[in-house]
Amino acid sequence: MREGIAYAGNLIVDRIRHIDRLPRRSELSFIHGTGRSTGGACNGAISMKLLAPDLPVSVYGAAGTDAEGDFILSQFERHGVETKGIIRRGETAFTDVYEESSTHCRTFFYFGGANDTFDVEDIDYGALDCRILQVCYPLLLRTLDMPDAQYGSRMGILLHRAQQAGCLTALDVISEDSDRYASLVRPLLAYTDYLTVNEIEAERITGIRLTGEDGRLLEENVPTALREMLTLGVSRRAIIHAPSAAFGMEADGTYYREQGKRLPEGFIKGTVGAGDAFCAGALLAAYRGLRVWEALRWGNAAAVQSLRGDTSNGAVVTMEECLKNYDELSSEG
Repeated sequence: MREGIAYAGNLIVDRIRHIDRLPRRSELSFIHGTGRSTGGACNGAISMKLLAPDLPVSVYGAAGTDAEGDFILSQFERHGVETKGIIRRGETAFTDVYEESSTHCRTFFYFGGANDTFDVEDIDYGALDCRILQVCYPLLLRTLDMPDAQYGSRMGILLHRAQQAGCLTALDVISEDSDRYASLVRPLLAYTDYLTVNEIEAERITGIRLTGEDGRLLEENVPTALREMLTLGVSRRAIIHAPSAAFGMEADGTYYREQGKRLPEGFIKGTVGAGDAFCAGALLAAYRGLRVWEALRWGNAAAVQSLRGDTSNGAVVTMEECLKNYDELSSEG
């Protein structure tokens, strides 16, 4: 019997710099705090293990033969994540994250390193015994993003092979200001069982307007966007998460909305990893056979818990504890 959740994709070290504000070109800004944490698929895998300590969690990807690669593996070992699927070569990928103190807005500078070499053949599909394989992230894996006439990209081949091996597949996407979603992400939905994206990513995947000129979420269009993602091939569940609320739709058309929580002043210590925590909570609910409304609640609870810490997963606790803490907060009015 298949059990556990595996993550495949970006293995990144986040080098976090806390600043007062992002300076304009040629200007100076002071760094008043620094940190280091794992990023990419590392965030999801570690958050999942923290949410569900007894769940088998494994990772597939490429990490460098350098000290940063050692750091990634040490973090997995510390949390009990299986690493036999990690290949060591080249230089470890990293992201310089500049987070503004007043707004918690983040700006990213990314170096692909070993991630750029990760490819379809780097996974032994015959030994892939997880129940769900989550792939992170299209648009950020140079070789897997290479076009393929049949599957859209090489990542499509990876997802298809995982399904053929008997796994359910899940997909997480990055936010990018480009037109690459139509060619590199949309074709992947045909090989995706669970899709979780934010409102910006959903808009670019579907072409359906979800944000107004003022940045306001156009909630009236969300059900149409979810339905479109299912039409494009997502076979089980599509979810869109935004700061104000989360939304989901099952393959049978069941739609649900989960209101966000009112967070006390000073509650948010950092936003790095909150989206990964949401995806982990929602995916854990799917793994346990729960319906969409529970998946949204679990995702929100995990994300809100993540906001309590200034690193990607430093504040994440078990799912039961996340839900208890979440229920103690007031809903947005």
